[in-house]
Amino acid sequence: MPDKNQITDVFFDLDHTLWDFEKNSALTFEKIFDQLKINLNLNGFLEAYEGINHHY
Repeated sequence: MPDKNQITDVFFDLDHTLWDFEKNSALTFEKIFDQLKINLNLNGFLEAYEGINHHY
């Protein structure tokens, strides 16, 4: 039996079936901008962010 702290499985969600990264990151940035009172166009930010993120 493996040690309970030993990683036995790693999952890759390459097609976003387990986690909708774009939707969740958009909701998270919206919440952060609201809480920190950052006056920034969220859609413009996400357009730039998603392009850069997909590049990497």
